[in-house]
Amino acid sequence: MKKLLSILLVLFLAFGMVACGEEQNQGGNQGGQGNQGGQGNQGGTSNRTVYLTYAEWGDQEVAQAMLDAFMAKHPNIHVTLDTSITGTGSTFTNNLIAAAQGNMLPDVFVTDNVPSVIKNGLVYDISEFWDKDPDAAKVYSNIAKTAIYKDASGKVVRLAAPSYQFIKGFFVNQTLLTSLGLDVPGYDWTFEDFYLTSKDILNMGVNADGTRIFAINGYYGALDFEKAMTAQTNSGLGYDSWNGTRFNYESSEWLKYRRYTEEFYQTGMLEQLTAEEKEQIYGNESAWPFEKGHTAFAVEGSWNILSYLDSFQAANMRVEFYPYPAGDKASEAVILDYMCVSSLTDYPEEAYELVKWMSFGEEGWKARLNIMKQSGKGIDRFPVANYPTVWEDIINYMEELNETHNYSGYIYCIEHLSDGAPDVDKWLPGYSDFWNYINDTNEEEDWYNKPTDQLAREWTTLINQKVQEAYAALNLQPVD
Repeated sequence: MKKLLSILLVLFLAFGMVACGEEQNQGGNQGGQGNQGGQGNQGGTSNRTVYLTYAEWGDQEVAQAMLDAFMAKHPNIHVTLDTSITGTGSTFTNNLIAAAQGNMLPDVFVTDNVPSVIKNGLVYDISEFWDKDPDAAKVYSNIAKTAIYKDASGKVVRLAAPSYQFIKGFFVNQTLLTSLGLDVPGYDWTFEDFYLTSKDILNMGVNADGTRIFAINGYYGALDFEKAMTAQTNSGLGYDSWNGTRFNYESSEWLKYRRYTEEFYQTGMLEQLTAEEKEQIYGNESAWPFEKGHTAFAVEGSWNILSYLDSFQAANMRVEFYPYPAGDKASEAVILDYMCVSSLTDYPEEAYELVKWMSFGEEGWKARLNIMKQSGKGIDRFPVANYPTVWEDIINYMEELNETHNYSGYIYCIEHLSDGAPDVDKWLPGYSDFWNYINDTNEEEDWYNKPTDQLAREWTTLINQKVQEAYAALNLQPVD
């Protein structure tokens, strides 16, 4: 009898384990490849216990706090922050690809190159969840159009979720402008305001000590007004003239601002000091002239600006962050990040819930704001969706910080940020291929010394060819 009771007890416990549905994802794909993912959700997200992994290159303390809050709300979902995927940007993405080859791809991850992870079969089509999600329906229309593609059957698939938007704008050294006797622009400045001030600075020439003041520092030295300004001055064209299916560098708007870019390079309004010259002037070949007070403007993004603004303030420099100089009616230029569900996950629905929480979802954003407030850190990224109470809370919090920081211009940018002009860098097949090709062939082609009209004509043909080839290589098509 005792033996029979023992057998029954074992059977009862085994049945209890199955009924609880405790399952752990080991990172293996048990069904399907590429965009189709694993076996999929066999029982919803309410009862079964599952284990997920998550990887990003951002602030790991904030990421862990977000995951803790997610698990408190979803006690059946256990998430581990995977710190084995190292690096940032392209290094991080390459390490993701390497991890996938070892069957160790995180269930949810960020990437700087959606086409690359598509090519390597790393992503799951989340359209089945996105299309019925009320939060996804609130994502701004221009942003919602990114990272969607048509597959070979003509079905629209979503292979990444836009996670955050960052503001692309200008630092303005108000202290320097005032010392030069120039007007400090308002936050609603126009490109003409910026251009005329830059010309005034150029005409001041060289200082008595042999140094000179420059109008602007490019982003890591590069300047490309035509990318952001084209999208902000013509509602029919997007970032860098992309209209949803092709680029048009021969458009009047793109040509106009490309000519401004060339003028800034050719006249010296753009700072272009060599490493040797920086070493001679500043004692550091990597010096940033804007930080030294020798440049009035600098192109920058919200992902970097808070620590910079605080350091400028500590150095008694009145520097503020402004939107791109396109007037108060323009859509602001924004840079998007993306998050994906792994093709190797066995739990795509739970993984989608994690993506939503960590990126575009309203409840996740409320949790993120609470975490940021507790830490005293400023907000450097913003929702991609229309959540009025969240936006109001962000602005109120930044205004509190503004009492002891120079964040007024930044707050103006936030207040005017909504359905912005998103970039295409991280999601559009062929875009990075085109720019890599331009860099690789520049010595032979001498691209930047060609007449502007010829450059625009040749580049329009080339970039659309590269995009078409990249879509075809992925067996995808643009969504009209």
